[in-house]
Amino acid sequence: MPVQISQPPLPLERATPFTGLPVPKLDALTSLRFFAAAMIVWHHAAPTLSINQCHAEDMLPLAQGVSFFFVLSGFILTYVYGGLRGTREIGKFLQARFARLWPGHLVATLLALCVIPLKIGGIPLFQCLVVNLLMVQTWTMGVSYWPSINPVAWSISTEFFFYFCFIALIRPWRTGWVGKFILAALALLASMLAAQRGSISLLGWQFPLSEPLLLYLGPTGRTLEFVLGMGIATAWLKWRSAIDLNRWVATTLEIFAIAMVIWGLSSLGSILPGICPDKTFQPLSYWLMRCGCAPLFGVLIFVMALRAGYISRVLEAPILVWLGEISYSVYLLHFLLLGHIYSNRQNLDGLDVWAILLLYLLLLVVLSDLNFSLVETPFRKWLRGSSRDSKNVPSRSKVWSFNLRSCCLGLELVLATLLIYTISCTKVTFSMNDLGVPRSTQFGKKISLDKGLLGRATTGGARLILNWRSMVEQRLVYQVAVQVVDREGKILAQEDYRLNGHLAEAEERWADTIYIAAYKLRGASAIGIALVNPVTRELLPVDRGPRDWQNLRLLIPLEQQPSH
Repeated sequence: MPVQISQPPLPLERATPFTGLPVPKLDALTSLRFFAAAMIVWHHAAPTLSINQCHAEDMLPLAQGVSFFFVLSGFILTYVYGGLRGTREIGKFLQARFARLWPGHLVATLLALCVIPLKIGGIPLFQCLVVNLLMVQTWTMGVSYWPSINPVAWSISTEFFFYFCFIALIRPWRTGWVGKFILAALALLASMLAAQRGSISLLGWQFPLSEPLLLYLGPTGRTLEFVLGMGIATAWLKWRSAIDLNRWVATTLEIFAIAMVIWGLSSLGSILPGICPDKTFQPLSYWLMRCGCAPLFGVLIFVMALRAGYISRVLEAPILVWLGEISYSVYLLHFLLLGHIYSNRQNLDGLDVWAILLLYLLLLVVLSDLNFSLVETPFRKWLRGSSRDSKNVPSRSKVWSFNLRSCCLGLELVLATLLIYTISCTKVTFSMNDLGVPRSTQFGKKISLDKGLLGRATTGGARLILNWRSMVEQRLVYQVAVQVVDREGKILAQEDYRLNGHLAEAEERWADTIYIAAYKLRGASAIGIALVNPVTRELLPVDRGPRDWQNLRLLIPLEQQPSH
């Protein structure tokens, strides 16, 4: 039997006017938000926890989950606020969107101050905090703002920028949607040209520009995705009443849309050489690898919003809708929780990596639901001015539902407290021994490794302490490759990290502590250490000690270390 899509559309000028009344929810799209958030979670968790068995990150550019969010944002805003007109309605719109973003962002920012090391790049903490709380960290030329405090909040800043763009973009233009797309494409092109140039001088100040800053983080490089979502919503509002599909035909289209997204994600790496064969315009390749699937995401959103096939109906299952509703909290909290587990990973050394992953995901879902239920929802209502006391007496079923939900939240709070206490308060002791590194082992006559200590715990893990010395005045931008290798020099695991980037004086000393989990040391015979220049991607030569890679990697044997 054919499925008739109801609710015929109005002209865009009158489509879903902003009256303050709720519009019908598109639950299938809410569920899709969870899968996009899961892409980002895996994108960060897999390398941090060294989950390399699936190699998903090598096959799929999972960072494009953010691109899906931007396309979906343009779609939903057009669907809900398509008739946005007048100063009063614009004020209500900005109030509603601020209430949607800020409460969860505030909690995540405060948690970040307590959980993970700050990366503020020499900027005063108060200044950095203000910029983050105002959600404008990607609006500035200063690259140091975006990774500070909660690094993933950069997308919140870019989304906040889109809200102001929406006020102008939703109005009718003489050039129509063609003009809007051309403007967004020109903004992207300008960002690519600026990234190709590398820097810009303005009022005597030199601003370094880069592909990540302009094409991945910055609003001008991402506006095209948002405008694409708005255009797709406009087409959907216009054509949805004319689409009359058999259930199985609609399901086939849904499967095709999903397959196209998977194909696009998995094929970008192989088709890019054909698009940019000589890499003369590297910014285009960079943007395509991170945002190139936006049109395919748009097709998927259009098809699922029709709610005509079986897959879209499955996506309306309550459990999936709930996961989609907490996906914003999942996104905001996942990096903070991952950083906390990573900094306390020696306390979990007896657990297999998959057990640690399961613990991480369980705690992430619990904390996200708590944040959604206790922070996002009530404060959103309060900030929007919609938390009025109802004069109606609640029914017995509603009271029962409320009490049951309160009990669940209480249990979640107890569970989260126990898990965090277990991760944070379990203590592991190490017996430290000198590695026997030749004194003043020089890396490219830039940095000297004066001493190394290795401690083994009863759980089998190891703590590595490297005492460094800067031989010249320089900015410490190097990446330190710490590799666990076998007798043949094959890399079994890595614990790479980047130096803090501050300007070091000659003879300045510091120590770095690295923890290596027990499962990473199985079959290991040595630890390899190399320094990488992030600009040239060249390794600094090592002047003494056991080495390989043509004297570019220092090898520290493990056999001489006593086990405990």
